[in-house]
Amino acid sequence: MHHRTVIRHGIVAVLTGATNAGARVQGSRIEPYRDTELPAISVYTAREPIEPDSGADAPRELTRELRAEIAIWVALNGAAPDPFDPLDDITEQVETVMDANRFLGGAAGDSVLEDTEIRIHDDRGDPLLAVATLTYVVTYRTTPGVTATDDFLVADTTTQIGGAGADNTARDQVNVRT
Repeated sequence: MHHRTVIRHGIVAVLTGATNAGARVQGSRIEPYRDTELPAISVYTAREPIEPDSGADAPRELTRELRAEIAIWVALNGAAPDPFDPLDDITEQVETVMDANRFLGGAAGDSVLEDTEIRIHDDRGDPLLAVATLTYVVTYRTTPGVTATDDFLVADTTTQIGGAGADNTARDQVNVRT
């Protein structure tokens, strides 16, 4: 599983049940209002720049800055005194949850809110929908060829201990899990 997937699933997990959207949180770019009640949240990854100098040293470790987008969908109630209040409430809830989980259970080195965009989603439908898209920069590191789900199973070490003329080799093998 790609580390990007682990992060996306982690964001879905921390948001599910933690906002007024309840369990209506999905890890998909597909507009959720077509399939579910509102409010709803969709979490997806937009782009992932890699720090230019991060692969220069050995062992090569890439520093990635994933742009995770959290789209909050609400139906606007034109009869309400301020129809955007429900959107602002959930936006604040999402920001609070993400601030409290900035390392996403160890999947990220850090995450910080970069941008918020609020718009009316006009598909000529009823009700009128508003969408707030919060973009988080999620920083993490990867080593090429190693995935987030690789298990550490065996450590095999050999050490040459200095000394005159004798074979002073020490070898240890540790089986973590079989």
